Amino acid sequence: MTEGKKKELQAVADARGVIAALAIDQRSAMQKLFAQAMGREPVAVPADKIVQVKEAVSRILTPHASAILLDPEYGLPAAKKDKKAGLLLAYEQTGYAKRVPGRLPKLLEQWTVNRLVSAEADCVKVLRYYSSTSSAERNAQKHACVERVGAECADADVPFFLDPRPARVAGIGERIEPLRDCPELPVLVVVPTPPLATREVFEAWDRAHAQGGAAALTPPSAGRNLARLPALLSAPQPDPSADSPAAAVAAASVVAASVSDRELRGLLANDLEVVATRLRPSIGRVRAAIEGSGARAVGMSGSGPSVFGVFRDERSARAAAERGRFEASDRVHVGRTLASWGVV
Repeated sequence: MTEGKKKELQAVADARGVIAALAIDQRSAMQKLFAQAMGREPVAVPADKIVQVKEAVSRILTPHASAILLDPEYGLPAAKKDKKAGLLLAYEQTGYAKRVPGRLPKLLEQWTVNRLVSAEADCVKVLRYYSSTSSAERNAQKHACVERVGAECADADVPFFLDPRPARVAGIGERIEPLRDCPELPVLVVVPTPPLATREVFEAWDRAHAQGGAAALTPPSAGRNLARLPALLSAPQPDPSADSPAAAVAAASVVAASVSDRELRGLLANDLEVVATRLRPSIGRVRAAIEGSGARAVGMSGSGPSVFGVFRDERSARAAAERGRFEASDRVHVGRTLASWGVV
């Protein structure tokens, strides 16, 4: 790593080397909030209103952060309100083209990495939506964009990190632990309708918990050890129907596989699934359909409503997608999880 990159990283990190950044680079989302409050269309929201909010938030909260993440469109007046904090500037346009499948975002047309650095950015931030279920053409466009940004950052001597490894996230997202020896796995992801807001799920959980109708969130010491996840996912999965000269050994392997699948299902438990399913019964319907299609384990993603199933091979996942009892409005995707480096 060059001395220039080290200097920029130190500028956005605290004394412990932790990047504790305040992120207020929202643009379209902030426009929508103002539009709702003002009773007008988002495009009619005065730019100075957004600028004023960013300045106020920066003035109050930046002293408590190691850096502040802003956008160059509305955020520059709010930059460097605290000289001890570093500055990260966003390089992507807000949102993405909704009529184009695959969430293809674009870079800001009037900006380059060099121009962002000239605006006193210590680091450059780029948001990229990425899914293995997108078309090869769409993902190739995203790969090219990442290469382009990386080349610009190398030329400007600013850090550029791309970490595709699977990881365990804890706390409120600030603790990230890469999972070692985690293989690439075939998965089926089904998103039922209608959508479900995260806030709606947590409010429902709070109400149920206050009334004694929901258990406490699973504590870390509950005996579920995510360190076991890679081993369970990579465990051999024999086909009990296949002919084998060693029938007894094959039968024992099948039993071992069923035991590992039970442990895997326990690791994929989601404390929010009960209340989310009450809000959207379609989650339960989709779960039952995936379970009935031969998945090794099924879980709900985040606060829902997406439900995923882990399968023994891609052929099984695709067969489940084609034969599963899903509704026409369900979005069904077959893909593969990211593997740890060095794992094929």
